[in-house]
Amino acid sequence: MCTEDKRVINTKYFESKQEIFDTAGQLAITESKTLGLPITYVVNNEIIKEYPDGKKEFLGVVPPKIKVKEMVISLN
Repeated sequence: MCTEDKRVINTKYFESKQEIFDTAGQLAITESKTLGLPITYVVNNEIIKEYPDGKKEFLGVVPPKIKVKEMVISLN
């Protein structure tokens, strides 16, 4: 059985949507930092909340069954 996800992944449609989602994520991070809000992200399967003052809080671990793709976002 072929799911819709398997038919869409690795297509130009998927790539264009992924680019939109990546840009939206970068914008959300920038706006959160501008407003002095913490951001939450995953590093090496650890869920981290980072506050504007640089303090980092460990929130938990991503379950092993969830695939996490490491991505670095640089905001200027």
